[in-house]
Amino acid sequence: MLRRNGFALLILLCFQVISCSSNPVSAPMISGSLPATGTVGTAYTGSLIASGGKAPYIWTVTGLPTGVTPSGTTTTTLTTSGTPTTAGTYSVSATVTDANAKTVTYTVGVVIAIGSSSQTLGLEATPTSNADLTTDITLTATITPWNATSSGTLSFNDNGLAFQAANLPPDSNGVITIMVSNVYAGAHTFSATYTDVNNNVLTDEVSGTYGTTIIPVPPAGSAYVGAAAENKNNGTGPATIADLETSVGRKVVFHLEYPLFSNNISELWTDPANDRWSGRIADDFANGRIPMVSWGCIDAGSTISDITAGGKDAYLHAITSALISISGASPASKVMLRWCWEMNLPVNSKYYAAGSDERGRATEFVAAWQHIVALFRDDFASATENPNHFPLNVVFLFNPGTSKVNHTLSPVGDLYYPGNRYVDWIGLDDYDDNSVTDFSALNGWRSVTPPDQILLTGFYPLYTNSTATGLPVYPAAGFDKPLLIGETGALYLCDGTCSASPTDIQAEYVSSASSEILSEFPQVRSINYFSSSGPTDSWELDGTLASGGGLASYKSMVCSAVYAYSPTVTPYSCQ
Repeated sequence: MLRRNGFALLILLCFQVISCSSNPVSAPMISGSLPATGTVGTAYTGSLIASGGKAPYIWTVTGLPTGVTPSGTTTTTLTTSGTPTTAGTYSVSATVTDANAKTVTYTVGVVIAIGSSSQTLGLEATPTSNADLTTDITLTATITPWNATSSGTLSFNDNGLAFQAANLPPDSNGVITIMVSNVYAGAHTFSATYTDVNNNVLTDEVSGTYGTTIIPVPPAGSAYVGAAAENKNNGTGPATIADLETSVGRKVVFHLEYPLFSNNISELWTDPANDRWSGRIADDFANGRIPMVSWGCIDAGSTISDITAGGKDAYLHAITSALISISGASPASKVMLRWCWEMNLPVNSKYYAAGSDERGRATEFVAAWQHIVALFRDDFASATENPNHFPLNVVFLFNPGTSKVNHTLSPVGDLYYPGNRYVDWIGLDDYDDNSVTDFSALNGWRSVTPPDQILLTGFYPLYTNSTATGLPVYPAAGFDKPLLIGETGALYLCDGTCSASPTDIQAEYVSSASSEILSEFPQVRSINYFSSSGPTDSWELDGTLASGGGLASYKSMVCSAVYAYSPTVTPYSCQ
């Protein structure tokens, strides 16, 4: 019996041992998750749930982002919540331990990005005065804080006009530095805009007056007026600029003068016998006008490349010597110089090397322009040429013309641009060919996109990057140059192909220009009317003030308040 009972006990013990070894104590499990990403300044929340094993549970958490804390560490559910304060990559570990000391661990890498609400944008503008008398501005934009998780782009503008087309990514420190070369003298408000990947936007701006003012730039919403005035065809319009001013009752700011490029040193405005270089420009100074000197491309028998080669340097030095003398004798007297204007039009191809194509002519022009500008500035900066340090009194106007066929620049017309360092103002010439009566209908002046800035199709190629090897590459639309209309006009007399009465066309054209220029083309800072004659046609302002012709329309335009801005203290007003 004992032996039988002992056998039974042995069987029972064996059953219990087998039973225990086949049903071990289980470890706890974790379900749920913590977010793998977050943003500084934005609430971060996650939860993990323990199950299995044997309650109660205890949680241990390490590596949470700064600003995030755990709760419920002695309960089934662990909650992590808070607002991250520091960007970075975090290795988060959450371990749960049950009553049997069994553990299980959950891990996740959490990336906290910088949010715009926690970032700031700072913009600094540092001017540099150069030996060539230009002023550069270094713009430095800094986004802080910044780390590898940051992403976004920066754009810049001056006085509301963008001058960098493509948005630029900051460097690894959140900084962008760009150079604005040869800024026009005057008041500037530079601004920077940072847009992150979530379309959050930061802005900052800095204002100041930079450079030495030679010819002030009118503020937004106002502009200068100028004119050429020569009655060559016995019309009823003004015969001289003084006649024009008397008719409209005010002075013009710019008077268009057209001297030849000549190697004859006597033909300078130091010679009173010379009508254009001396007498008329001296008259402009005496009457408070600024001569816009439309200087011929080159003298007969030479090509533009002769300028670059130094063959005209003696003549150019004589010009700068005269300018320096004027600066000393009459500091208020200024000159706007537009050498070889309309250089891109076929009629001027004769001034270039024989047989050159347009790209070759553009290369030739750019080199000569840069040579002239550098020589002028160097002479003013030279202690030998300008021992009394009289200030520079000339600004350089780059002024192409548009085709009379479609009123646009040629396909590669932008290649003539000499580069920002060598240009102070940019102008464009375009005329009504008697086919339209509305200024804005001319293709050369039509508004184009992008929608955040109104550009002119004629100007637009000058502000896009040139792809021609060896030619200047310059910033994009609306860059830091004041714009003007160098010449415009509508026919008074034509060669017989007019589609309507020239007098009616002219009056309507001038009237539309008056109402539309500053509203549709706000970058324009001067409009200059060509009241003179071309080779076959006449653009003279026609009629008397009582007749309702072009002259009457012009008076209405220049007497408008928006054209009253003066480079001196006193605004212009019509009598």
